[in-house]
Amino acid sequence: MKAGDAQAMEAGLDEMRSALLAGDMARLAAVSARIVAEDTLPGLTPPVAARLRVKAEANARLLAAALKGLKAAQRRAAELAGAGQFSTYDASGQRCRPEAPTAFPLRRA
Repeated sequence: MKAGDAQAMEAGLDEMRSALLAGDMARLAAVSARIVAEDTLPGLTPPVAARLRVKAEANARLLAAALKGLKAAQRRAAELAGAGQFSTYDASGQRCRPEAPTAFPLRRA
């Protein structure tokens, strides 16, 4: 294996980390595509493979955290979209919106 291949992969993983920390999704997509295109590096030495694995695992944790944050933002946006609508809590403590009655009760005079 050429030394430049491993260095390019390592640089790509470093750039991916930087894009994740900056929240730059456009750059993250471009870097990810480059890394996927070079997904095989035959003949890696054990120390180089270990270093790349550590960086890839760290990036995987950052990706998981970013995904968790995006899902939380989606939930919050959905909550805000429903703002102004009546909601309450059910017997198990979960937020719910009661359904509108299908018929109004009759009143006696």
